[in-house]
Amino acid sequence: MCSGNVKLAFVSLYPFEKGFFINLTGSGLVSAYVSDLVTGIGYRRVRHLQRHLDYFQDLEREYDFFRNSERSSPENGEDRSWTFISSSQELEEVMIAKNRLGIVLSIEGAHVFNTGLGEFGRTPDPDEVVEKVRAVKQWEHPPVFITFAHNFYNDLCGHAPSLEILGPLVNQKNGMNEGFTELGIKTLHELLSDEQGAPILIDIKHMSLKARKQYFEILETDYAPSQWLPIIVSHGGVTGLNLIGGTTIPGAENLFYKTDINFYDEELITISKSGGLFALQLDCRRLASKSFIHQVPAIAAQKKVSPAALLVWTQIQHIAEVLDRARLPAWDMICIGSDFDGSVNPPDGCLGSMDFSDLGMNLLKLIENYLLLRKGTWNLPENGWLEPVSIMQKISSGNAVSFLDQYFRKYKKKPAL
Repeated sequence: MCSGNVKLAFVSLYPFEKGFFINLTGSGLVSAYVSDLVTGIGYRRVRHLQRHLDYFQDLEREYDFFRNSERSSPENGEDRSWTFISSSQELEEVMIAKNRLGIVLSIEGAHVFNTGLGEFGRTPDPDEVVEKVRAVKQWEHPPVFITFAHNFYNDLCGHAPSLEILGPLVNQKNGMNEGFTELGIKTLHELLSDEQGAPILIDIKHMSLKARKQYFEILETDYAPSQWLPIIVSHGGVTGLNLIGGTTIPGAENLFYKTDINFYDEELITISKSGGLFALQLDCRRLASKSFIHQVPAIAAQKKVSPAALLVWTQIQHIAEVLDRARLPAWDMICIGSDFDGSVNPPDGCLGSMDFSDLGMNLLKLIENYLLLRKGTWNLPENGWLEPVSIMQKISSGNAVSFLDQYFRKYKKKPAL
């Protein structure tokens, strides 16, 4: 990350879900060997995950491991370091410090509160879930947001299909495409409450479309307009479609991956109005349709940019045009949510965070050309006022930094009880 001039990173804590390891091949030795081949986390670790029934213990151990790990190292002849960020002052200090990386925690999957274990022999306890949520809020470095759903049913809300590449090896069907449960709504309110510590915001990636719609309604009826609760997409892409199956932007239906793991135009507008973030996932499978992926190398060569930049820019352009048509700020919610700590197929030209500087330079070319073409045609004139470098700065770090600064100022961390 330092090699790519990264200054701020959201690091996800993620206890693996048991559904990966108790699958079509069973729950024994064969399944463990197959699961290790797929995940690469080690046979002994897989065997432990097959047997244990305590996600929260895994979460605490991962948090402690990360918190106690080395925080400095020489890199290319210079000392590099990282530090946790828990306040606006710490955020500002990191952004101006040389060779220092700021870390903010998140959690991927609310199963960490020991839900989603019913089929393995542990029924969720609502009181335990509340207790665990409050415990996390009292950490020295609590997460800013949580990805509420993930790859398997968590007894809280439905999830979107996400493991197509594994085919019949794993079974996501239980709870897929469902809405919120009663326990899910209770957990949601506990996470968003500011009574026992700062709210842990909700990342809607992996939620089913039905659950996402319900969440938007909950925010509107139970919180708006008195409480600032921005909507997060931590690593996402767009479908190019609106919710009735048509297109807001002509031609978009041929460019993007059109399943509910990605997001619809109306959702982009809702996220923008909430003051949230939409972080783009650097995974070819989520960024583009198969037909467009085949066209990308030739188009990128013609434009003299990397395939990665073209794929990312196509997403950015679509988001900007959808928001501009709604007369909303076009550039203020987009950032990068690489998912490089996940199982991704990164695009050529950005195979890891060390390539971020090159990605930025390539994106800048595309922004410059686009602004020339769009001159004087914006629905919200302010969207055309920024210089290309200012737009690039917003996407690369500015939007994420502004969002975090507002979060810390709004929800100053309360002392532990």
